[in-house]
Amino acid sequence: MKVDFYSKIILTFIAIFLGVIALKPLRPLPVSAAAPGIVGPAKFWQIQFSADGGLVTFFDQGTGELWRLNTGSTQFTYLGRVEAMGKFNKAR
Repeated sequence: MKVDFYSKIILTFIAIFLGVIALKPLRPLPVSAAAPGIVGPAKFWQIQFSADGGLVTFFDQGTGELWRLNTGSTQFTYLGRVEAMGKFNKAR
């Protein structure tokens, strides 16, 4: 008698937890807040960099912009933009 009651309770808990797991995708996703002026998440995955001594060069694949950082003076320099393969517009 006690074994039967115990089995029913355990099976009931298993059924409840499986129901929670099954219904979890149906709930709405939480809304995340963003600062004003930010359209979407930052896409740092498309930035490549190369370091050589005290210079670090950054290339943004999304915009084609090329930047250089001098680590000694911590100053960024805009080098230009890659418009197409082999076509580079230098900054003036």
